[in-house]
Order: sequence, then C-alpha cells, then structure tokens
Amino acid sequence: MKKLRHKIKTHNRPCSGFVLAAVNFTGALVRSGSRFHSLSFNHKPITLKAVYHLHKKGLPVLISRFKWIAAVYSLLAAIGLSCTASAGELRLGFHDDNGDPLADVVAALLPAIAQTNPQDSTPAVMDQRDNQFVPHVIAVRTNTLVHFPNSDNIRHHVYSFSPAKRFELRLYHGTTAEPVLFDKPGQVVLGCNIHDSMLAYIYVVDSDYFAVSDPLGKLELQEIPPGEYQLLIQHPRYGKPLAKTLTVSAGSVDEELIVLAPLQPDPRDIAPATELEALFKRQGQ
Repeated sequence: MKKLRHKIKTHNRPCSGFVLAAVNFTGALVRSGSRFHSLSFNHKPITLKAVYHLHKKGLPVLISRFKWIAAVYSLLAAIGLSCTASAGELRLGFHDDNGDPLADVVAALLPAIAQTNPQDSTPAVMDQRDNQFVPHVIAVRTNTLVHFPNSDNIRHHVYSFSPAKRFELRLYHGTTAEPVLFDKPGQVVLGCNIHDSMLAYIYVVDSDYFAVSDPLGKLELQEIPPGEYQLLIQHPRYGKPLAKTLTVSAGSVDEELIVLAPLQPDPRDIAPATELEALFKRQGQ
C-alpha cells in the first residue's frame, strides 16, 4: 500500500488526488483489522481485493455493514480508475541523417492553455567530472534550482551568457557553490572560464511533460492529460527548435520516429586551434 501511495504522489497523474484518497481509504480499512465477511457477492463472503476486481467488471457487490463507507469507497475507486485511464502517452525516437540514434534531444509538451497549478520542481544536478559537465544535456521546468557540484580535484569557474540565464560561479571545488534558479524558459549554454573544452546545455521549459532522449535516441512522456499541445523539440546541434501541434487523446499511446537533419558539428570534437590550447588540454589544466 505504501509503495502504491508513493507512486501516485511522485507522478503527475490526472485526478491523482481522487486515486490517492481511494488508496488511503483502502489502507485504513486494511489497518483497522476489519473482517471482510461483511462484503459479499452472490451471498458469499469475499475479500476487498475481490471487490476491486468485481468493480472493474461492473458486477454488483452487496455490503451489509458500513454502507456509507462502502459508497464512498466505490465512488472514489470509480473516479480514480476512470481518471487514471484517461491519461495519454507519447513515445518518441530520434535519428540523425545517417540513421543513427540521436541522444540528448529534449522534447517538451507545452499545453495550449497555461498550467495554473504546475508541479513542484525537484532540484536538478549538473556535475563536473574529468573536466567535463555531466550530463551533457539536462532539461528542467521553469523555476527549478540546479546544483553545480565540482567532483574534480581542481577548481572550475562555471558561467553562462545565455539570455535565459546569465550567471557565474567563480573558482570553486566540491559543493561550495550556491544552487542557481532557472526562472525563464530557453536554452542555457554552460562553459568554464578555465577549461574551454567544457560545454553543456540546460533547457528550461514551461511544462511538466518533458524528457531527454537516451543513447538509443528514445524517450517517453507519460500520464499526459488529454488536450491540445505544442510539441517542442530541441538539440544542441540542430539550430532552431522544431515545433508542431499535437493532440493527446484519452488512453492513447502515440509513437513517432523523427529525423533531425542537418546537424552542426559537435564543438567538443573540434581540435584545439593552437599548440598552447592543445598543451593545456593534454595537461587537464
């Protein structure tokens, strides 16, 4: 029961409040130690679990005690199950023009009607290891705090000149730097004033429904309320964002393979311009 309750709390499921109420009520019955001989089907005692399955099949269940409690449970269960089933799902795959999977693609669904009660944002982490930002790309919701720990044994100086967020964290190591609040949507390019080869991207979106493609070029957006959305697709090497209108239907599972081309060269693969830069790169300074 605790695991199910935790799952509902940590996912943006439509009508999750009704589902959570039903789960809490069921848990209270279980904890009360009540015998379920008061629940019957065809005049035979049944368990609460059986009641759930009979309810799904639309079969009547006779409850000889606690009728008002049973009515509340049935109502919450019916509302919760119907609301849960109404969510849609979007599965996307991304390839480059050579047909190879494309990682680090950010996809976000922007509602046609702005969300009035956005989900609380969990703080994100952009680490620094082996003179690189890790991961290379992250996506966060607007008004999210991002921590920048330095796991290297040398100091870094993190900065960004991007319009969506201008900031700098002067020379530091460990976890001494204060987290940064990303409060405007857009692409934020990160660099290090000491190590030019360090490069990363933070994409800030006005939505609770977003993800970053994995090394196989795949991502999933789940538990999406039905409605009209703008699908916004971004990648560090693709240039301008790709946008398209999308309708999510109740209970739908939509799949699409998208080719992003042409792609710009990866700046991390460009050799240092001078011998001095090459020397600093070899020494990791």
